[in-house]
Amino acid sequence: MKPQKLFFILFLIFIVSSTFAQETISSGRLSITIQNLGDGVELTSIKDSGTEVLNTTTNPDLFTLYINNIVTATDEVLTASTGWTSIIITNNGDNAIVSLSHPTNANLPVSLTVSIEIETNDEKSSWDIAVTGLGSDCSLLDVEFPNLNIIAEGNDTFFYPLYSGRLTENPGSGVDYFNDEADATDNSIGIYPRGWGTTMQFFSYYNAGYGIYFGFHDPDASLKEFGVKDENFGLKISCSSPVADKTLTGNNWEFPGVFQLDLYNGDWYDAALIYKEWVSTSANYWPQETPERIARQHKVGDLGVWLTTADFLSLSMAEMETYIQTAIDFFEVPVGISLYEWSYSEHDHFYPMFFPERTGLSDLIATIQDNNDAVLMPYINGRLWDTGVGGADEGDATAATYYANEGVTDASKRADNSIYTEVFAANTFAIMCPAQPDWQDVMIDASYQVADIDRLNAGAVYIDMVTASAPTQCMDGTHNHTLGGGNFWRDGYNQMFEGMHNSIPTDKFLTTEGGNDFLADEVDAFMVQGWTTDHQVPAWQAIYTGKVQLFGTKTGGSHYGLQKFYGRLAQGFAYGVQTGRQFMWLAINPEANVDKQMASSYVKTLSNMRYKLRDFMSYGEMKRPIIPESLPAGTTIPTITYDVYDWGGHRDFVSVTTSAIQKSVWQNANEVVVLFVNGRIQSPAGTVGGNINFEFDFNPNDYGLTGDITIQEITPSSDGAILAVDNDTFPKDVNLQNLELVAYKISGDANLSMLDENVVIPTIYPNPTKDLFKINHDADDIEYVKLYNSLGQLVLTATPENKIVDVSNLVNGFYIVSIQTVEKEYISKLIKE
Repeated sequence: MKPQKLFFILFLIFIVSSTFAQETISSGRLSITIQNLGDGVELTSIKDSGTEVLNTTTNPDLFTLYINNIVTATDEVLTASTGWTSIIITNNGDNAIVSLSHPTNANLPVSLTVSIEIETNDEKSSWDIAVTGLGSDCSLLDVEFPNLNIIAEGNDTFFYPLYSGRLTENPGSGVDYFNDEADATDNSIGIYPRGWGTTMQFFSYYNAGYGIYFGFHDPDASLKEFGVKDENFGLKISCSSPVADKTLTGNNWEFPGVFQLDLYNGDWYDAALIYKEWVSTSANYWPQETPERIARQHKVGDLGVWLTTADFLSLSMAEMETYIQTAIDFFEVPVGISLYEWSYSEHDHFYPMFFPERTGLSDLIATIQDNNDAVLMPYINGRLWDTGVGGADEGDATAATYYANEGVTDASKRADNSIYTEVFAANTFAIMCPAQPDWQDVMIDASYQVADIDRLNAGAVYIDMVTASAPTQCMDGTHNHTLGGGNFWRDGYNQMFEGMHNSIPTDKFLTTEGGNDFLADEVDAFMVQGWTTDHQVPAWQAIYTGKVQLFGTKTGGSHYGLQKFYGRLAQGFAYGVQTGRQFMWLAINPEANVDKQMASSYVKTLSNMRYKLRDFMSYGEMKRPIIPESLPAGTTIPTITYDVYDWGGHRDFVSVTTSAIQKSVWQNANEVVVLFVNGRIQSPAGTVGGNINFEFDFNPNDYGLTGDITIQEITPSSDGAILAVDNDTFPKDVNLQNLELVAYKISGDANLSMLDENVVIPTIYPNPTKDLFKINHDADDIEYVKLYNSLGQLVLTATPENKIVDVSNLVNGFYIVSIQTVEKEYISKLIKE
């Protein structure tokens, strides 16, 4: 054979082998394989210690680009697997860069390039993608990345961030996941950020052998649409990112943050801790513990119950004062009160014409707040503007004029300049663009008038809908933001809430509806009354407890004799949500029947217990739930079933079946509370019976409790004796009647010798802390504070200013805090993290 011919054959063999080569990167137990297809690439394997986790029966395109060519007026679709002339894969063993360029589509520029970088580190991997070279004719509209199909073989679980978190057992068999109303025909789309839909940016799949964490680690909370579908006996997970400036040509794009695919062992709680580790160190929306925020968190976190007004417009101010005062007296704990219909404008009408307020309102607020441990919180809608269209009310013409002159410019718009709208109470409202300074000023002024000491002087302001509802892809080119996608929705509301905080007294707090984490740094509390669904878990609380408060478990006004009333309240309470927005007449109606008497008593019981445990449930840390075992052995703890209204999109009732015993575990410094709530209704109303017996095990070492350990039983009405823990204390038997609840406070006893058992220990919060803590002590006679490390060494002496101590320079760990006043010394405990 001639040498030239042999060389040519060898060259062809090299080209073929290179074209269809598989490149594997690996680190530790994780390996990822990508195959060069010749005109594209395909993800062919993800393995955990040799076990395949990728569903190879179907290989969705790793990415899909949606591009508009303005010259040809065509919409083009380009995928990872085909349509490329040049494919280069650089493999460095534990990381790889995939470069695809020179598309074969004549309507796309040859300069168009997609670069994917994947880095592995032990069981973790970070994925990034960038699109460049779009040229002067093309605009990138949307990018789907990544698209993954994971094996779902059964006996497995999928976690997704609906509300506080939801589990699907045995995914892959045709289950609906998200319910966002944006696409009523396809319930597999979850829009982020949305407090009634996708509240966080992570998912997880786990079985007995392994777990996979899917984290979208975007520190700026850019708009995304997550897709979850059962497909070919697998679980397809995808993310679609609307691109910033999506109608402008040459809009090169990079994935916001990184996509994180990690292998782990555990369940939803372990996945939540992975997200917490990232969000607490890297996300721009993680709450910062400034002295002002600490004070506001304490003000809202110390409330025991939330109430709301009913028939406000039908009562005089004097009648309303009596009405509110009677309810406050009934509950006997600090109370928050949501005020609706406080202005002369009807509720769900004429936003943002909130003023003038009803005559005498400021006097009512002053009287109630000055004479009680109570906060009044008027309602403001922070998202909508009444267009004056569709209603039949007096004032519609005025509303239409006001909107035409002031509102339409700042309304959120589609590419054809039409307005995004929603309809409430037959009125059509424009969805306002939060990035617009004029709209921000409208809301800042309204908050100022509600909370300023020289106006209404309310203790808090409720800004409705801004985190509950999905963002729009505003395409108004005159607005001060990128078009379509990006993080302008988060940035706009962030600026708005910063302006609100700056305009009102520093001790007044701001709340909003729906707990989406993209505003966790600016909002002091989230109203989450719709956070109830089947297979719900408290992943949000495991991440954000102690950093932002949750309130508002509500059941409706006609369910007092039904299981749904008690089931929802029991779950919300166990998950750390402040009980409330109950109608006040539940507590004060002298003609209440037996059902209402039982309901009001239960709400009061939960409120008193929540107030008792606020150091844990408001300022502590939620730990992994303890699973109780039914007694006698071999039996099972009964379940309860009830229906709830699904706020997340179905807008209908769904059935919930859950354990009658709701539970949670909370830690604050060197103390742990294990909480159990029997949510099963007494039937018939007013009767007692049907005790549920179970036991739980507890290992102090799992919580870092050292030294002598004690346990104390706490109920809403009494605190038991503090008893030493010995080897026979656990497992501990529990017996709860229907609607009963109990907590067990388990403490490290290394420092009990320093305490007088009759001394009330001042609360320090937040605890754990990263930099600052505040001392909750009524007297102003604190002389100094000393901190000792776990070895008993003095590491800090400080004179608190405004009762705040800075520990940012201390290493992470457990500390004893000595608080010296003029008369005596108090001892408390602190965790620095």
